[in-house]
Amino acid sequence: MTDAIWKALDMMLQIIVSIIEKVISGVTRLLGKFKEKVKDIVAERAAEVSVDTGTRYWGLRSDMQLLARNLRALSSRASDIKEQVEGGERSGQQRKSEVNNWLEEVQILENDFIALQRRVQCTGPAQQGTDSRQKLREMQIQGK
Repeated sequence: MTDAIWKALDMMLQIIVSIIEKVISGVTRLLGKFKEKVKDIVAERAAEVSVDTGTRYWGLRSDMQLLARNLRALSSRASDIKEQVEGGERSGQQRKSEVNNWLEEVQILENDFIALQRRVQCTGPAQQGTDSRQKLREMQIQGK
């Protein structure tokens, strides 16, 4: 009888091993499919981030060019006004504090723009798309 019990136990173990092998095989197959799906999703997201970063970079570049043109026009206007004010001062007129404040603000904007250009040149496109774009918006609002 012990021999029959050992045979029965051996047969049960073989069945259990067979079941475990099938489960492992199924899980391995599912993990392989899962791994491929994850790879596809990661590749898709990486492509989206690359496109978004590139779009932001070119948008930032365009914004920088527009801001540079506007700042050149503002600086020219400030130079003209400064000449007029100095001419008026030579003829005895007094400079208004509002004019001084405006000329100082123009100088601050020019300095901010130079600092922004340096920061844009030192950072990668991914960082440029967020920090520098926000600074551009602030400068554009101040310039209005």
